[in-house]
Amino acid sequence: MRYVSGKILTEEGFQDGHVGFEDGIVKEVGRGRAKTSEAEGIIVPTFVNAHTHIADFVVPVDLSLSLAEVVAPPDGLKYRVLSSTPEQVQREAIAYMSELMFRRGTSAFADFREGGVKGASLMSSARWACPCILGKPQAPAFDREEIDELLKITDGVGPSCVSDWDYEELRSLSSYVRSKGKTFALHSSERIREDLDKVLDLRPSYLIHMTQATDADLERCAQLNVPVVVCPRSNMFFGMVPPLARMVRAGVTVALGTDNAMISMPDLFVEMEFAARVLRQ
Repeated sequence: MRYVSGKILTEEGFQDGHVGFEDGIVKEVGRGRAKTSEAEGIIVPTFVNAHTHIADFVVPVDLSLSLAEVVAPPDGLKYRVLSSTPEQVQREAIAYMSELMFRRGTSAFADFREGGVKGASLMSSARWACPCILGKPQAPAFDREEIDELLKITDGVGPSCVSDWDYEELRSLSSYVRSKGKTFALHSSERIREDLDKVLDLRPSYLIHMTQATDADLERCAQLNVPVVVCPRSNMFFGMVPPLARMVRAGVTVALGTDNAMISMPDLFVEMEFAARVLRQ
């Protein structure tokens, strides 16, 4: 058995302890330092990046464009670039980004993958950090045959915000995805505040962004146990600050993501530093 010792992150905070492992598998976690340690320092679990678009790494950023002009479907800059970028180039970007995450302590990530079935299939190139793939239909419409094919290769569906969809189409999509036991996650109130009643009626597994949320919105999310993923660097790139402190005060379960890879590299150490600074506001 091999050991490392130091400050271990637990649910009660950091505690002195040690971790024993063998063949890459943790076999022992105990209090106090081990008699012999290969290394000493801060010991934390590997990270989960809760929201990424890593294929976006191929998109050249135009600093003059607004959020909607960059990422809004179907004609935003990223959609135009991705549709014209060879699959092999996207595969190389996905492999590179997943390796970068792994080397920076992230073992799993949730990628919201554009391009329908073909786009989702490209995530097989992620060979380092393990992807949770949330696909998107080619168009903002519920096509049962397309969704069936998409769900065969994904962990669920992660469409853009309610503002981009006909609401009844989105309701049908949500109901169908959940009936298959799959994840249905949704971008919400990023650029503008959206009707939270309509959003929550879709019964999302979790929401992303909520930068424009009111205190009442956040309290509702906490009451209904709907987690929120925030992406501080991406939001701040476009001049928005996620209300992290208000989320914490409201009792919302919060996770961190890095969002679009052409704006923010998927490094959760950097994202945590930004989040810590935002929390001081």
